[in-house]
Amino acid sequence: MPNTWYIDSGSGTDTGQPADGNTWETALKTIKYAVNTVGTSSANNAAIFIVSASAPYHTSEINPKADNIVVKSKAGERASLDGGLYDASGYESDECIDLGGNSYSGSYWENLDFVNWKHTDGGYVISAGGTTQRGAMFSLSGCNIFNNVKEAIKTISGGVGHVVGSYEDADSTALSGYAVIKDCRIFNNALHGAGDSRPLTINGAYVQLINTVIAAGEIAQGELVANGHFHTWTTASFCTFVSTGSEIGGSGDDFIQIG
Repeated sequence: MPNTWYIDSGSGTDTGQPADGNTWETALKTIKYAVNTVGTSSANNAAIFIVSASAPYHTSEINPKADNIVVKSKAGERASLDGGLYDASGYESDECIDLGGNSYSGSYWENLDFVNWKHTDGGYVISAGGTTQRGAMFSLSGCNIFNNVKEAIKTISGGVGHVVGSYEDADSTALSGYAVIKDCRIFNNALHGAGDSRPLTINGAYVQLINTVIAAGEIAQGELVANGHFHTWTTASFCTFVSTGSEIGGSGDDFIQIG
């Protein structure tokens, strides 16, 4: 059985817990501490982090240190990762989840809300570097990403030979190498006129979008979903794509770049 860690921003604490967060009674306080410091090394591959929604989580630079971890809200709740209480402009200048340069892959994020990541000098919700980063192979299920300005997801990519995410059929041949965004709602706006304010950039093959809504106001180069057409086995099924504004930063290519 994988290790399980419990996180409660209201009553938890990141220090002095005798069981280091293995029960709700000894819950850790922050997702960052649990993922970056406690649930590390190969002993925590496929570890599960269950997050209570007792209070918002004002945290950034969450950086997994084990493969195929699962971070999900407590059953019946929706935990909120809020970037709105940080620098002088009122917003976090770093990423919420930083997977760029990460040698660990396959993280899976379920039933979480990501809100108020607005700073124009950073503030991506999920930043995963380019196609060579193993960290870029991750999956989302049932997540809401909204009221953010910069690129919500920069970037995502799958890869043959790696199990990505924690779906019921993730070990099957069909999805064994796929990064999956499923049952999510991703809404961007451009309150600061950010030049890279598109919701999603795909930087590798084997990416599936399933039953997901992606919408934005102003979007960079008119590209709501970027770069997917450069990579094989990128697909969108039962998805809705909406733009309610104009493009920023010059003329782009196709509105939906996938397939």
